[in-house]
Amino acid sequence: MTKEVQKIPFLRLTFALAAGIFTGSLIRISLLTCWSLSLIFITALLLINRYYKYNFSALFGTITCILYFIIGISVFTMYNRKPVFHEKGIYSSTVLDIPAEKENSVQTVLKLNFIIKDDRVIKTDEKISVLFGKNESASKIEPGDRVVFNKAPRIIENSNNPFEFNYKKYLSGKRIFRQLFLSDGEWIVYKFKSRHEPSVLAERIRMSLLMVYRKSTLTKNHQNILAALTLGYRGGLDPETRQVFASAGVIHVLAVSGLHVGIVFMVFSFCLGFLKLTCFGRVILLFFSVGSLWFFALLTGLSPSVSRAALMLSLAVVGRNLKRRANIYNTLAASAFLLLILNPNNLFDAGFQLSYAAVFGIVFIQPRIERIIVFRFRIMKYLWALLSVSVAAQVATFPFSVYYFNQFPAYFWISNLFIIPVVSVTVPLGFLLLAFSWCPLVFRFLSLVTDQLFDVVIRFLKIIEQMPYAVVQISLSETEIFFVCSFLLSMFFLIKTMKPVYIKAMLFSLFMILIISLSSEVAGLCRKEIIVYNIKGDTVVHLIKGTKNYIVSTKEIESTGYTYEIVIRTVRQLKLEKPLFLTINEEFKDDHLCIIKNILNFDGRIICIASNRYSLPGSLQPEIIIGTLKNLALQHISAKSTVTLITRVPLKENFQENMRVHSLVDKGAYREKW
Repeated sequence: MTKEVQKIPFLRLTFALAAGIFTGSLIRISLLTCWSLSLIFITALLLINRYYKYNFSALFGTITCILYFIIGISVFTMYNRKPVFHEKGIYSSTVLDIPAEKENSVQTVLKLNFIIKDDRVIKTDEKISVLFGKNESASKIEPGDRVVFNKAPRIIENSNNPFEFNYKKYLSGKRIFRQLFLSDGEWIVYKFKSRHEPSVLAERIRMSLLMVYRKSTLTKNHQNILAALTLGYRGGLDPETRQVFASAGVIHVLAVSGLHVGIVFMVFSFCLGFLKLTCFGRVILLFFSVGSLWFFALLTGLSPSVSRAALMLSLAVVGRNLKRRANIYNTLAASAFLLLILNPNNLFDAGFQLSYAAVFGIVFIQPRIERIIVFRFRIMKYLWALLSVSVAAQVATFPFSVYYFNQFPAYFWISNLFIIPVVSVTVPLGFLLLAFSWCPLVFRFLSLVTDQLFDVVIRFLKIIEQMPYAVVQISLSETEIFFVCSFLLSMFFLIKTMKPVYIKAMLFSLFMILIISLSSEVAGLCRKEIIVYNIKGDTVVHLIKGTKNYIVSTKEIESTGYTYEIVIRTVRQLKLEKPLFLTINEEFKDDHLCIIKNILNFDGRIICIASNRYSLPGSLQPEIIIGTLKNLALQHISAKSTVTLITRVPLKENFQENMRVHSLVDKGAYREKW
């Protein structure tokens, strides 16, 4: 095993760099300290190299790893330095992304170029997330346009609901720390004709290509799917389409990745294959091939999965032309190393993690699965290879899929056998549509073929989605995920070395998973909890008794809305039964909960939801009151009883000693266990 690792020099460097980046995200260490330590270790390496002896090799390797660990901390710290936030002035900005139309707004990202403040022009370099009120002007915004406004952006904050997606952390990984809503009349746009940076130019090209799809006879839904497959633009995809692809286990095809990059490379190599006939032609083909890969990567947004695929394929193509035999694991580690140096936040990106895990599974596991059964017929060999690739990738990405999405598509092996060949056809068809947009007859024919093909795809995936147990809901804690990863790594090492120690490691990991799962199940049976969610415009109370739970709200909760997703996340994470949805306007009674006129009696605890101006009955002494300060009449509350007031109003007033106050706006969701 040690010899195998020695053949992958970038592996140790990448692990050291990643460990440093992870440490830098947890602990703040000054750049001066990092640079001082780096200088010390570089000096040590130079001295060891000058007086090198074989006995020093282990010391040299250790110091090198420590050096790259410190570099990881430095890179993370420098990359994530926050820009100076200017609060007042006239802001001049450039549109960076293709605007995505929402129900009542248009969303994009602006880059602040300079601010005019007190007759001074202050240069700045900050990206902000912006929502424009939906109107004709907002719908015409394009990447590269200059937007001027004088409204100060505000710091992005999470709602701090339980198990909620950390939107603030997600955007900070993209170096976006502030957001802004601009209604009609609060901004002016100028069509800026100056030179644009490469990313903006790529967005403009992508938007013009999207307009070609918009002119086709494809249905709007099929246009959006084709845009996602070929251009990496998923802004137009509706939630239903995403759900169908996710349930069938093929959501990965909607994110441009190695499969799409490989198809682009094969199409390009096929079209320019004649250049291989001469030595000079091979050099030209090399430059054109690598250039086309990176142009496609830039065009699709340079996501981690696309960057990984383009970088690995570029290294492989260059190595092949130089007649160098490459170790695939070293190429994989080298590409990860370069991407982490360029953007250390990639380490925490789900796409980055899933991409590298999938490639590792395909490289390491797939050949071993394929050798289990040997078929004589070519078509069976192809289908078996396709199935083994799908299974290998799913096994390797299982911990990440469960951690991020809390579900496992049971029929992924069926849907992938169908979808991968179809994508291999539809991606070239999409490019042909773009190439023949000037020829109406061919353009119309290609549109018709593509439209029919997508009809078949959607129907097939919907059949898969409706099959019994198509999606298995799995919720694992971070500790359980750790031992799942430990189990899989032990299994991989066992396959490679066949040493009994890894069997023991697998059994130990499995034992720990069972113990943790059993402990959480037992703890859940005794759970009593109240959660008041921080949701604007609605009061939503989650009452939990064991695994039984109730959702009580002032409005009916739609199954496709944001509120539903928030409460269902809690249900999945706490492994609860299907919740019972109720409103405060209906009377309800069972063994644990009674609702009468805004008053809840849950397991002996009295909760009052004051939606309007509301006086409590004189004899009633609630333990929890939910509402704003304007609609509460608290004169009947006894000074001897302790009351918790939960409100959405930021707190500035003083209250009597027996009243505990929780502001949802200031502190996020309220949770109480007893």
